[in-house]
Amino acid sequence: MNKKASFLGYDLVIWLMRMIILIGMIIIFLMFEGLMFKTNVHVREGEAILMMQSMMTNPNGFSYTSDGRTYPGIIDMERFNPEFLNKSMNLDLDYKNDVHLHDQLRDHWAYHLTLYNSSKKLDEIYYNRYWFEKWRIRANTGLLGSGAAMLLTQDYVVMLRYPDRTETGFLKLEVARPSK
Repeated sequence: MNKKASFLGYDLVIWLMRMIILIGMIIIFLMFEGLMFKTNVHVREGEAILMMQSMMTNPNGFSYTSDGRTYPGIIDMERFNPEFLNKSMNLDLDYKNDVHLHDQLRDHWAYHLTLYNSSKKLDEIYYNRYWFEKWRIRANTGLLGSGAAMLLTQDYVVMLRYPDRTETGFLKLEVARPSK
């Protein structure tokens, strides 16, 4: 057998193996790049959690406040009403001059707070009830896309502070919003 022919055959096999390894590395690199590259960052759930936490910790809201300190786990029953909650979330502002801002708030947020003691439901508060009911139904369908909605629910064990007594209660906080 010719030495030159065997050398060319051996050289061809080595280069073929090198090309296969190179192509494999390029494919793996493109797969990792595709995994790491995101075109959409979904922050809706984070915004909803932030809204829930601001409801619980805002000194102008329904949490008990004494000497300038807010106690997020204690609900002042005199302040658990829509007026205090809207004030704490800046939803009671006069929007006569800025109707567009009021429409943005109304079209992007809806919440439902339900307060229970150990035996019964005590009170509930809605903001934007009409859209909350619609978005709750859409969120439970599991559909995706621009017509979908998300519903985030959190339950808290809280203390209910009345003027004359304190008792244990539960707060169910639901925030619904569209996915657009």
